[in-house]
Amino acid sequence: MKRIYILLVILLGSASSAFAWSDRAAAAIAEIASKHLSEEARNNITAVISTPLLENANFLVKERKEKREMMSSEWHYVEVYNTLYPMLDNDANAITQIENAVTALRNRASLPEAEVRRNILILVNLVSDIHCISNIRIEGFDRTYSGFNFSIWNNRTGKRSRYSKGNWKKLWENSYSSRRSVFSPQDYAGEVMHCFREDLAGFANGTPTDWTMEVAGEAKSLLSEIFAEGVVIRMEEFNRLEMFHERNMARAGSRIAMLLNDIFATK
Repeated sequence: MKRIYILLVILLGSASSAFAWSDRAAAAIAEIASKHLSEEARNNITAVISTPLLENANFLVKERKEKREMMSSEWHYVEVYNTLYPMLDNDANAITQIENAVTALRNRASLPEAEVRRNILILVNLVSDIHCISNIRIEGFDRTYSGFNFSIWNNRTGKRSRYSKGNWKKLWENSYSSRRSVFSPQDYAGEVMHCFREDLAGFANGTPTDWTMEVAGEAKSLLSEIFAEGVVIRMEEFNRLEMFHERNMARAGSRIAMLLNDIFATK
């Protein structure tokens, strides 16, 4: 049972609502990235983006609504072989689109300012998304696994709460994000950075493929154990899951900053 507790911790640490995190968490991730930008990167980004990154945390979703096209709807996800290797047969995946954005930004001198802005925000959005387990689709597992069944036992009331398939959004936003309802994104980011202050530098390494496979490995470990069965966890265990949710927020924010700092460094 202890192993299952740990695996649940991993999943809940990365599960999400539509396309990734709740709006509050997505904005906090962007704020974490902002706090770790070099002065050079910050100045370059500010020159083309007039609003803070946290106000653009759902840029792609807003762009689709404005342009009424769904071309980028698959960009938030990555298909992964059961052997934990990414399926990159076409461009409609987060890894390829992050790499495309990085390439475009390295050659930004030839781009109009609007395209530089767009590629910065694509990078911010999609690096955040690949740190969410529900955006990683693993071969051999139900694509709706982010809503599998499990129960939580409330020690205070002595009652068991049932969360069924399809209810991850409700669980995630009501049980975790609502705890931050009085927090601004800046406050939320500050709390996460404080909790992981000793780990942030270590998170800032690797590539988008490395990060995606890290999340996929966590997901596969969990799903191999409990996908087909209900699991009961005690409320104190459930409360501990929030730490792992915030760990993936810290990972995402520090890695966004790492890419932008490298792109905008003086060569």
